[in-house]
Amino acid sequence: MTRAVQAQTGETKVPGWCALCRSRCGCFSIVKEGRLVRIEADPSHPTGRALCAKGQAA
Repeated sequence: MTRAVQAQTGETKVPGWCALCRSRCGCFSIVKEGRLVRIEADPSHPTGRALCAKGQAA
């Protein structure tokens, strides 16, 4: 997410990983006004480039 997009949406993309299973899939936490609003898969992460059903439901 570029700074221009952050300024328009008020969202910040924080890199991390999902801890719901042992795969530890890479993801981004999307934060707006200090609150987590959604999780997105990190396409550059080597463990699958996606989130499993557990991660998507979180």
